[in-house]
Amino acid sequence: MMKFILFLLVFTNALIASPTVYGPTGLIEMPSAESIAYKQVNVAIDYSINNQDEATNETTNNFYYKFNLGSFENWELGILGGSFLDEGVFVNMKYFLMSNQEENPLSIAAGLERIGSKNDLATYLVTSKRFDGGLHGHFGFKAYFQNNLYASAMIGVEYFSDEKISFLADITGEKNDAYVLNGGTKIFIDNDVAMRIYLIDITKSRSAKETLYTFGLSLSKYI
Repeated sequence: MMKFILFLLVFTNALIASPTVYGPTGLIEMPSAESIAYKQVNVAIDYSINNQDEATNETTNNFYYKFNLGSFENWELGILGGSFLDEGVFVNMKYFLMSNQEENPLSIAAGLERIGSKNDLATYLVTSKRFDGGLHGHFGFKAYFQNNLYASAMIGVEYFSDEKISFLADITGEKNDAYVLNGGTKIFIDNDVAMRIYLIDITKSRSAKETLYTFGLSLSKYI
């Protein structure tokens, strides 16, 4: 019986842990306190297309790649790269502060995002809670502390309609005091592979830029 419970916990973590667009495991842009396991690797690639700019009649396409590793107990280390970066590759770090042993656990994590960035280095604290019926809730705070201090709240949800499909939404703060709304879905092709379809900045709050349509794949494996 104990072996079955352990298998179920590992299976559930493998199913839900996938990188955000910008690297750490989480929802769309919001990191979560749900972890990848020790010696587990997850990799994701995403390709984004924005709406055609009415002034220039051009579209902007970006390619993102992410790699995360459960490097040792309670730590997640990762890298972020892509065509949108002029500074090379960024490093992400997350430390899992707490996770209780309930059937629907409450978890807390803290992290550093985009280490190596000149302008977007950030720290965050986030809590995640699973509920009955396939709903996962997330709440936290993020702070940018280069040049000036910018702090904002984050909130997100993921709902699993069954073991093959989940629907996600998150709201994250920006340096201009605006909040960005994102939405999307993950379709699990296999226990380890998920297709990701996201709409980023639905409300066009990010300096009046267009909504990004992002498509990608994520893969989780043990090494």
